[in-house]
Amino acid sequence: MKQAEKMTAHGWAMVLLACLIMSTQYISNNAWNYGYTAAYKTWGITLMQIGAMASAAQLAKTLTNFFGGFLVEKFGYKPCLLACGAGFAAVPILTVFLYRSYVALFILRILAGAFSCCLYAGANLMAFENLPPQNRALAHGVILTGPNVGIVLGSAIIPGVITSRGWQAGFIVAGIIVAIVVVAFAIMVKGGTKKTEEAEKEQRPADYTKAVIKACLTKNWLLGTLANFLIVGIVMGLGTYLTLFLTEEKGFSLVQAGAITAAASLVGFFANSASGILSDAIRSRKWVVIPSILLYGLSVYGFTVFDSVAALIACVFIKDSAFLFATRPLNVMVAESVPGDYMASTSGIYNALSFFGSSFSPIIFGAVLTATGKYSSILYTTAAITVLVAFIELFMTETWTGKSLRSAKSEESAEA
Repeated sequence: MKQAEKMTAHGWAMVLLACLIMSTQYISNNAWNYGYTAAYKTWGITLMQIGAMASAAQLAKTLTNFFGGFLVEKFGYKPCLLACGAGFAAVPILTVFLYRSYVALFILRILAGAFSCCLYAGANLMAFENLPPQNRALAHGVILTGPNVGIVLGSAIIPGVITSRGWQAGFIVAGIIVAIVVVAFAIMVKGGTKKTEEAEKEQRPADYTKAVIKACLTKNWLLGTLANFLIVGIVMGLGTYLTLFLTEEKGFSLVQAGAITAAASLVGFFANSASGILSDAIRSRKWVVIPSILLYGLSVYGFTVFDSVAALIACVFIKDSAFLFATRPLNVMVAESVPGDYMASTSGIYNALSFFGSSFSPIIFGAVLTATGKYSSILYTTAAITVLVAFIELFMTETWTGKSLRSAKSEESAEA
């Protein structure tokens, strides 16, 4: 028992470190998000060129996630996550020296997207290898609080540095913060490196790629990926037009609309972990994600019903919380549906396919808006898609295994 507790304590330390390494991307990107506002005229580039760089970064992030998991399984999660973190430290610092060339800036933005390739798969593997199954949903929620940590750190520090010291200082400070996280990660994480060739040969079949593809063709994996593709798509599509709905159709000022949409900006700090706590407590992934996605749709429908700022802020708070409760246990459910040897590679593919949902939905939602002429039609579309997602998830098989593992341990103790 003491050994199990010790392993769990070690596992939670690894989860917290994975959370921090996940934050590096968002600290680094905050330097860009705040820095270009102050510096794009100095750089001699247009707003359209900034948009092109942002799109290139997102595309690089999507494409590289397809093979990021394979890198994690080949080299181990520690070196891969260190490489990603080091890249996020280098990009803002290099920007200070290369800003005079648009081509160089464009390449740096592509690299900023590409360096995320191993984050999701590597952090997931850290949690799965260091914690028992009954704690995986909570661990996953804590890890995905990393983006919130990065956004808050970046927002709290970088704008003030840029205002007082100039945009160059903001970029350099961001790089230094990320570098500190990377050094701490390198010192504190033990293990997670490349396996010996003998162990690798024992675990991997002759045709590893075919085995990964086979794992991705299981019912749970396909249905879960389709569900998350749709969820990510409606979140991006809704986010694109929600402010316009509030100002054009509801008649709010831009300041009021901003206050409404930003109301739940810190919800991730508790909802990410709370979704895991609930999933582990009721011993189910499936019966957290299905009610949550329906609640998301109901809260979106609420935007068409209510007119007061307070009621709409409540809708935003419920919407953002329900999104996290609908996706975090779903991510774990998909990962648990494949053999552990392929968890990292399939997680990378799952993450990449989910990103594609955000690539197409703004265009589709724009077509719906054009056809109907009403912003509320987008909200009705979103609500309808959440019902479809819930229907898809009904056919998924529950993956929570803590109960069976505990029974097996009890039987072993009785025999001893």
